Amino acid sequence: MSIWRPSLALDTLRLVGRKVEQEIIKQALDSVITDHQTRVLVVRGDGGLGKTRLLKFAIEYAHSKSLKCSGVIDLFHPENHSNSGIERGILLGGDNQDSPSSPIDSTGIDPQSQYSAEYWNKRDEYRQLRLAGIHPNQLEPLRVALSELFVKIYNELVTQFPNQAILLTIDTTELIQFENDTVQQICQIEEGAVEVKTWLTTHLPRLQNTLIILAGQGPRRDHKNDPRIKLWADIEQAFTFNSKIPYQVLELSSLRTEDVTNYFDAVLEANIQQRSANEVSNLQDYINGVKANPNYLSWLHTITEGRPILLGLVVELLFYDLNVWELLEKRSPWSEWIDAIVRQMVDSTMASYPVNDLLTSLLCARQGLNSALLQRMVSEWSQAECDVRLAALRRLSFIKMRPNTDDVYLHDEVYRMLLQEVLEPNRQNFTKQFDVIIGYIEQELRQLWPIIARQPETEDKFQLESRYEQLEVALLHYMLRRDPEKGLDHYYRNSEAIIRAHQTGLDMKLRDEVLRFLDEHKVFAERTRWPRIKIDRENSINWIKRHLARNDNERAIQVAELILAAGPQEYRTHMSIAQTEIEKLSESDQQDIKQMFATDDPIFWANLLVEYGEALAYTGNSERSEKGLYMALELFGDKESHHG
Repeated sequence: MSIWRPSLALDTLRLVGRKVEQEIIKQALDSVITDHQTRVLVVRGDGGLGKTRLLKFAIEYAHSKSLKCSGVIDLFHPENHSNSGIERGILLGGDNQDSPSSPIDSTGIDPQSQYSAEYWNKRDEYRQLRLAGIHPNQLEPLRVALSELFVKIYNELVTQFPNQAILLTIDTTELIQFENDTVQQICQIEEGAVEVKTWLTTHLPRLQNTLIILAGQGPRRDHKNDPRIKLWADIEQAFTFNSKIPYQVLELSSLRTEDVTNYFDAVLEANIQQRSANEVSNLQDYINGVKANPNYLSWLHTITEGRPILLGLVVELLFYDLNVWELLEKRSPWSEWIDAIVRQMVDSTMASYPVNDLLTSLLCARQGLNSALLQRMVSEWSQAECDVRLAALRRLSFIKMRPNTDDVYLHDEVYRMLLQEVLEPNRQNFTKQFDVIIGYIEQELRQLWPIIARQPETEDKFQLESRYEQLEVALLHYMLRRDPEKGLDHYYRNSEAIIRAHQTGLDMKLRDEVLRFLDEHKVFAERTRWPRIKIDRENSINWIKRHLARNDNERAIQVAELILAAGPQEYRTHMSIAQTEIEKLSESDQQDIKQMFATDDPIFWANLLVEYGEALAYTGNSERSEKGLYMALELFGDKESHHG
């Protein structure tokens, strides 16, 4: 056990290094002000290199020029991962404040809806029509018109602002790589207008007098087929080939060895105003001890790969754990530093309480940890004690804050590190914590629904419905991590109702959550009753359902027939399906699709034939529709007989 202590302030007040990148950002923004031509900067780099900090610098500089800014719209957060979420973030303000001490004021370009009232009225009309059950065939033109109206209002607004320019910043852009699943790629299902990537590549290039900064991780160097390669290529083409917009990529590299010294000085500056004179003196002694030995600086640069996020962890270790100096003396490998970091985090708790509860709670509550949830997870702590702990955490560079809330969560790079070192090897020990989080969310959903039902059609109701969607996504997130099989059962059990209700945004967010989980836990699918190939098959049926929900029956038939053509001979022959469409695919896609649907699972084929029969019926092909539906009934009967 050890005594709770407030953490160091490691989110430095000034940007360390990156002088070249700072100048490029300033020049780009100045150019937009001067010539009123939209420009794009892409800030790419591995996790923990300071991409988000550069976005904050850009916002600080834009504010010094009295420019309107969107704030940082982080696609990590599900509420931002939709077209309406991005449009809302641009107009009302994204999230700039990873810490309460941030000098940045996130205002959006029209936070009072002074100029965008028409847009919000039209969006409310669209929402009411959707809730009233209007046919999707009528909804789709309205949704397209909404996005067109957004672009029109935006371009009218920019001419009325000081310097007639706007700064838009979007973070974690690489996450939209998960919008395309395997079935969508092989079956050549078009990227829909509801997907964020489509919105970014079709609407952003039409925004005038704007500096657009997209930050995210680039393609992984050891993955030749990394989907990020195509993602970034498509984004570049949208701006340069189609729209002729100036486009520049800033590839962030590690900080230089000399920047490590500057980083330590910046940490000292950040703590001077928040610490006692004695604490500042002690911190300065430790930093000077490192700076006095060039070998220390060189080794710290080597083991942290010059990443500010990892340097921050080391600085706190040097201040609080005297044993760490031995790691410097011995030039210990990074694995030993990780052990020390985990030990130091685990020990950051109040005496007489379990030593690992705070770290456990942070690792489990990936979607955000607030004091109410923390108090549920560690019942021995009072609400006030939870508030104190979370307040201390918010000053750390590896702690981020969820937009418009007090929720905290771990920086991606630190989470990945601790996931491998702490969570995965001891997953069975975290089951109780996941159960608490799931129960907490389910209770909030139960309490929220009757409130929404009683609420009149106002902006408040829209906010409550958005919150309900966020909770639905969070529930799936935690169910997948608590028990992946049950989480997938939950997703596929509820997906049809969501698709049929034309809740397109929620449908895409939930699908993204599943695809992100599978990417993060690649080994999961190979040892469960939900192998990846079964997941792909279920996704194929969902795509047919989506086309049906949009009244795109011909496309639903095409996808279904492509799958039937790749399946066993008996279904292909019975439904008179030719293999001509398969032959149009590349050789590798032909192999993939045949392997994917080489199954005799009667339930899968029965479900597919039901959707196929429905699409045929809507197009007036009643004879083939009945044939498919009868075959589906036979398959369902065979399954029941087998169980009997």
